[in-house]
Amino acid sequence: MRLLLAELQDSGRTQVLAGTIFLTFGHTCFYAFNGCRRAALSLQPNDVIQWRAIHDACREGFRYYDLGGVPGNHGGLSFFKSKWGAEERWMYRYYYPVPSEIGMSTIDAPHPVLKATWRQLPLRVTAVIGDHVYRYL
Repeated sequence: MRLLLAELQDSGRTQVLAGTIFLTFGHTCFYAFNGCRRAALSLQPNDVIQWRAIHDACREGFRYYDLGGVPGNHGGLSFFKSKWGAEERWMYRYYYPVPSEIGMSTIDAPHPVLKATWRQLPLRVTAVIGDHVYRYL
């Protein structure tokens, strides 16, 4: 596991703009998790992180660099990954229990009201809910 951070230094202060966790196994480096300050998106900190990670993976002898999946309705994420030369491949996922058995119509497309509500919740509330839900994944 590796964590790469994009930081901005200004007037002796350091501010983290974005961070990405990479996992490695065998000959592959996996882009696993990412977070970025919305206010910093115009500085493209995720591009800086990807550039560094790709170069590090090549230097360390990894044969594959896996940028991970893209849910069907995330064109921006698909564009971000394609500009690095990623080749699109189908991913197959199997869920147990079946989403309909736990009252969900689909996992990749939350209801718009739920999505809007989630974005308005305080971070502490989302952390508690996330911890609770994570136990069942």
